[in-house]
Amino acid sequence: MSKKSCAIAFLLVFVLMTAPSFAQNVQSVTTSSSSSSATTGTNIVVTSVSTSDTGDVSNSQITLSKSSGPGDFSISDPSTGSYSGVTVTTSGITKTFTLTAGTAGTYKYKVTDTWSGGSKASTEATLEFLEPSALTVTANPSSATKSQGDSFALSISVQNPQASDVLTSYTLSVPSQFTVSGDPTSSSGTTISASATKTFSWTLNLATCYTGSKDVTFELGSNSAASTVTVTSGNSSCTTSSTNTSSSSSSSGGGGGGGTTKKSVSKIEAGNSSTLVFSDSNIESITLKVKNTVRNIEVSVSEGAKPSGAPEPSLVDADVVLYKYLQISHVNISNSDTDSAVIRFKVPADWIKANNIDPAKVELWRYTTQWDKIPTVKTAETDLNVFYEATSPGLSVFVITAKKLTASVSDVANPNDNNQTSGNATSSDNQAEITSYTIGIISFVVLIVIIIFGYFYFHKFNTEDRKVRRLKKKFEYKRD
Repeated sequence: MSKKSCAIAFLLVFVLMTAPSFAQNVQSVTTSSSSSSATTGTNIVVTSVSTSDTGDVSNSQITLSKSSGPGDFSISDPSTGSYSGVTVTTSGITKTFTLTAGTAGTYKYKVTDTWSGGSKASTEATLEFLEPSALTVTANPSSATKSQGDSFALSISVQNPQASDVLTSYTLSVPSQFTVSGDPTSSSGTTISASATKTFSWTLNLATCYTGSKDVTFELGSNSAASTVTVTSGNSSCTTSSTNTSSSSSSSGGGGGGGTTKKSVSKIEAGNSSTLVFSDSNIESITLKVKNTVRNIEVSVSEGAKPSGAPEPSLVDADVVLYKYLQISHVNISNSDTDSAVIRFKVPADWIKANNIDPAKVELWRYTTQWDKIPTVKTAETDLNVFYEATSPGLSVFVITAKKLTASVSDVANPNDNNQTSGNATSSDNQAEITSYTIGIISFVVLIVIIIFGYFYFHKFNTEDRKVRRLKKKFEYKRD
């Protein structure tokens, strides 16, 4: 075999050994967090972004894992700790992980994207969890003695002596005999700046008589009793009358009760506010701030119905899913007396999950002569309920609506789910993968055919060239 043939054969072997892979790969995985330091029991949100190189990478699994640390992470969202069936694109796909730790210390974590062709992990990042006792909590007053009808101001200061900001959750728990106004009574995450103090303030009103003493507790992170304020009653005895009463009628309604709950307040001065706490209802409380002084008011909460002649909320916003109508009735207070009504309500977590609802897109609507959307924010979440707050200019008929998760968010699926939505998504992903693979195979086969053709063509040309030279040499030999 000539040198040219050997070179062509070597080239063929080299190409076969180094044939390019036509499958797409995840090029990078990056992470960021809502805070780098938090108290134990406080949730931190980690955001990951996975990006592919030249095309979509189908059916990948994105997982957050702890690399080191004194304890374990508790990942509440997603509950499985990973996302399955994700398609990673060249523009990037974003996923979030909500987690906390029960043991203080330094933790390292990473997010790994695994697909049929391999895996790619992010650079390790660090989270610091502190004991809530690392923050100094001071209550003022530390105790009080109050009689029915009395109010007092309560402030709780949280000092952070650390050199970095600290994220912490908190909850103020108040006995049912009190109404509360002021700052939010809970937060899933508030930042206490480095070497600074944050103060929360409330006004507590002893609306219902009791004897003895009751405790107001302040929960910080995983510490359920970071501060306790004991309020001793100045009442030696209590009569049956009350300035804040409640009554309920039986009903078959579910998800927070379908009866009527009534609350009354003897007086609210102009410019002041009062919080009415409800039970057996989706409405947790209503804080009324008034323009004019009102007396002997009553507010009732019950499960309602669509007002006669009112359109369905879905006709106003086609994307909404109806949860429940609520009737908030009022006596001795008009909407012209009301400056604002802060309505705190809850929606069962089971309903949100069963209907594939985005918890961040639950909204409260109010009906007067038309449906008006009330600004609504999510304030907290437990295993049983998700809590919201909306500020309305008045009281009337309300409806709680929600919107379903978008397609990008619904990628968060259990790998064992076989519902039609995930099936269609998987089918589409598989089709894209098959098409990409087919194009790659065809291109590879064409390349091999060209190389083989070239090899035999040049080999034939070289053979014929040698024959011509031999004949020419033989002819010259005979002529001589």
